[in-house]
Amino acid sequence: EGSLEKIRRYEVTIERSYHRAMEQLRKLQKERRAREKEARDVKNAFRAIAANPPAPRPAEIGFVSQRPAAPPPAAPATGFVSQPEPAGAEQPGSGAVSSTATGKMAA
Repeated sequence: EGSLEKIRRYEVTIERSYHRAMEQLRKLQKERRAREKEARDVKNAFRAIAANPPAPRPAEIGFVSQRPAAPPPAAPATGFVSQPEPAGAEQPGSGAVSSTATGKMAA
């Protein structure tokens, strides 16, 4: 194979790579331009909103109750809360002594 043939083959390979790279560059530039245009459009939309804010809405007229609001529930008691005595327990001051107070077992 002659050296001229080799050079021609290398040239074709290089041209093919060049055209492939140029096509990829065009594609990337097109995508970038589309993103930049979208960003400009969004930015312009925000500017338009900031320059012309929407008019404030009037307060809605609706039902107003004539009854006063219910008072808040009472706060739970804090500290010691007495508990009711269990049924059958002896009342203090009745004179009877329970077996637990004397430490003796009932017979």
